[in-house]
Amino acid sequence: MLDNYKSQSRLESKLRSKGITGIYQLEELIIEPSGEISYTKKGEDKLSAILIDRGILNKDLLEEIDKTEEWLNVELGKRDIEKVEDVFCAEWNEKNLWIYPY
Repeated sequence: MLDNYKSQSRLESKLRSKGITGIYQLEELIIEPSGEISYTKKGEDKLSAILIDRGILNKDLLEEIDKTEEWLNVELGKRDIEKVEDVFCAEWNEKNLWIYPY
């Protein structure tokens, strides 16, 4: 993945092909496992965070968005979901939580 972008010029070339003229325009830049690039420009909504993936909670991301397990359990309860293991995917984007149960 990262090997594909070892040189700054290769990364900048890939960004230019997506209409980004400089890294300074970006709020967030992620090199995905596939080698593709995901980004958000300054002033745009941030990328969503996958809090639960196939029943497994990502505690680090939960902390990163300043939420607690108690908060998440309350949100699950509002949707009649008893536990994290019953969730295929839970996605957070700044103010919204989307929950996709099994």
